[in-house]
Amino acid sequence: MWTLGPTGYAGGAWVTSINTLEQEPDRAARVLAVLSGRCLVDWDTDRPATIMQRIGRLFPTRPGGSQAAGTTAGLSAAGSPAAGLTELVAGLAGHVVTFPDLLDEIVEHRQRYTDAVEQHRRATNSKIAPLSWGRDIPADTSSVRSMLTGRRINAASAVAAQALGQAAVLQQIAELWQDTEIQRYRRPYLRALGEPQQLPPRWSARLRAVAPSYL
Repeated sequence: MWTLGPTGYAGGAWVTSINTLEQEPDRAARVLAVLSGRCLVDWDTDRPATIMQRIGRLFPTRPGGSQAAGTTAGLSAAGSPAAGLTELVAGLAGHVVTFPDLLDEIVEHRQRYTDAVEQHRRATNSKIAPLSWGRDIPADTSSVRSMLTGRRINAASAVAAQALGQAAVLQQIAELWQDTEIQRYRRPYLRALGEPQQLPPRWSARLRAVAPSYL
């Protein structure tokens, strides 16, 4: 498990097999508590959902919803009481942000800005250079994935390399957005569309929905 900032920079990391967590539910509880108020990120929702289902089985509930004896009540990162782990796991499974969704939002904004440039050109009857992005976003998913996963990742283990690779993808997507906003704001007539934003609106809204004070 790697915790990431909003733009993909890695924070804390825990590498523990699920088999180990199955044998040590208290340890699993402490690790999961760090994820409270966060989203999961991946290329699709299937893998995170499958992993959360498996982890959720570590914390069986009695009829009526209370946790079974021998399991640990939910803990915050500081060790204080928090929501039950079953609810936390279910919440994480429901808060998965996918890379394609993030990219689609950036593409939408780039098209919006391109259209605004064309409208300004027609209104002023002047020659205006089209917007130019530092990196274009390919239209097909396979090309996008190849572009974002081509970096060499050096890590102590295969699972760590996979996690760092996911972090690198999120970093690059954030950079694509930052380039989009930089290029837009260089055009004075596009500044009416708003101040530069650290993250795309829907992306930011997803994070705020999980943890209003996170950003």
